Amino acid sequence: MKDFTKNFIKTALTLLIIAGGSTLLVGAVNAVTAPVIAENNVRKQNKSLAEVFGDTEVKNTYAERTLDDDTKKDIKYVTKVWDVYSDEDKKDFVGTICRCYGKNGYGDVDFLIGFKGKDYSLTKLVMISDTMSYKGKLEPGYVDPYNAAADGADKEAALQNVKCGATFAASLIRDAVTEAGKVAKGQSTAFVMADEGKLFGTDQEYTEMEVPADLNTSNAVIEHLWKCSKGFIFYSTYTDDSEEAFFETLYIAVTSDGKLAGVYLAYDGNTYDGLDLNPYIKAINASSDKDAAYADESNFVKVGETNSHSCYAIKALIKQAIDAVKNKKVTASSVVTTGFTSVAEAKNPSFTYSFASERR
Repeated sequence: MKDFTKNFIKTALTLLIIAGGSTLLVGAVNAVTAPVIAENNVRKQNKSLAEVFGDTEVKNTYAERTLDDDTKKDIKYVTKVWDVYSDEDKKDFVGTICRCYGKNGYGDVDFLIGFKGKDYSLTKLVMISDTMSYKGKLEPGYVDPYNAAADGADKEAALQNVKCGATFAASLIRDAVTEAGKVAKGQSTAFVMADEGKLFGTDQEYTEMEVPADLNTSNAVIEHLWKCSKGFIFYSTYTDDSEEAFFETLYIAVTSDGKLAGVYLAYDGNTYDGLDLNPYIKAINASSDKDAAYADESNFVKVGETNSHSCYAIKALIKQAIDAVKNKKVTASSVVTTGFTSVAEAKNPSFTYSFASERR
């Protein structure tokens, strides 16, 4: 028994010494390799960042910016920001790069987007990963044409042209880049989706809320919803099944008592009708009775003698927004969210609005 105890203690001490030695060895190896791994990761990261500004020899300085808590609270897509300089002393400013991540029901995207100079004009977009189910249409139909466009105004136009056979994925990238532009400039992102407060004013504080699932139809979708002291702003889109008739970035402002306060169409991708939809929008906003103006089909733009299909869609979305407030589906005490509700998550397959019944 004594021999057994002696052997047990001896074996235990031997294992303890071996374990201790192994721990020290691993620690020593880690102390040597960790800086090398970190340096390699930085080098790999800088190589990706360098691609944005065509810095083929990676000579620029990429200084990661620390985001303040208020900015972190507001942003949905931007995960990192770097200010870029052509010198180590950080005196010659080249531009800013944002890394963005977004997802919806079709997959997710992770990419870098550059803003050049102190005017922060758009430059190259570099994809890091893309798991979108329509990746085969998204990249050649949207990302490649964007990168092929000249920097500045042409890239801005390419960014907004999301009709590529993967509209929802392209819209996600566009929204992320829009947010990144604000962050790059160091501006508050509180009004990014409220588009500079054009509807209720820049003095308002906008808080994003959850979009009730039963607000949406199969094609006309309210993707985002904000509240402020004056009421609510609904961000909506519409695409028909063929993607021939659609508009993007439609904001609808409804007062707390359910009155239409205004409509803003930031981007019109309508190609089916071949007409500018803004005359209808302008007629609504110019009226002292906006609730009557949006419902008045004489304000619709026409294709020959036929009312624009997209105008019916806008009318239906405005009605959805107004009814949501009047019927208390949306109230000031509704659930606040910091997340993004994807189009796929927002759709309610059990309820589909038919525009055919309203066509003339």
